[in-house]
Amino acid sequence: FFSQAGRNTMSDSDKQSAVSALAACGEDIAQLEAAVSKYAWLEDHPGPHRQKWRLARGKVQRAKTPSKIVRVGAANAEAEEAVEEKSDGFQFEHGASGKTYNVDEDFAKFTDENNKKEYFYNLKWRMKQMPGGASMKHEEFYYLYGLEQQAKNGDNNTERPMWAERGGLDFEGRERWAQWERMKGMDAATAKKNFVEVYHEFDRKKALYAF
Repeated sequence: FFSQAGRNTMSDSDKQSAVSALAACGEDIAQLEAAVSKYAWLEDHPGPHRQKWRLARGKVQRAKTPSKIVRVGAANAEAEEAVEEKSDGFQFEHGASGKTYNVDEDFAKFTDENNKKEYFYNLKWRMKQMPGGASMKHEEFYYLYGLEQQAKNGDNNTERPMWAERGGLDFEGRERWAQWERMKGMDAATAKKNFVEVYHEFDRKKALYAF
């Protein structure tokens, strides 16, 4: 391990070598964990190299920590608040109605940007203000987004965004990335089915301004 003085003198070449070593670990969590510990000095160097180190650290943490997400009804505000305190995301119970849907037809319809009325992006999502003047939609939007991306593109292999174009943290991009990442390993058919169930069953009074 490096001393504090040594950490502060790391060159861009050192940082890139460290990031390359992290990437070389692939899906070997034990190897990645060792590399994250070895290159922990990247935490002291703001910038893209630190971001990649943090992504690797998060990957290790997710692999080693059992999920604490509790499935609750979207209309159950008290239970939802408890989930929010215990987890980094939201996952509401769906399919409990016992209804069946035409999954392929509905998925195509609700993810079609030319469908002005029913396209899930175009719903009147409630908004919340974030630091720096940014805003975010209701959590259900991001859950649907993650399912859509998983169904269409498979596992997320993109880097988590950090900064918005106009400065400040990219809250919108980071939440979209996180929800897609949560779906990792889910097959396309299941993602489509879950998307359609959530679309039909989420609590519109709570998530939308108008419907």
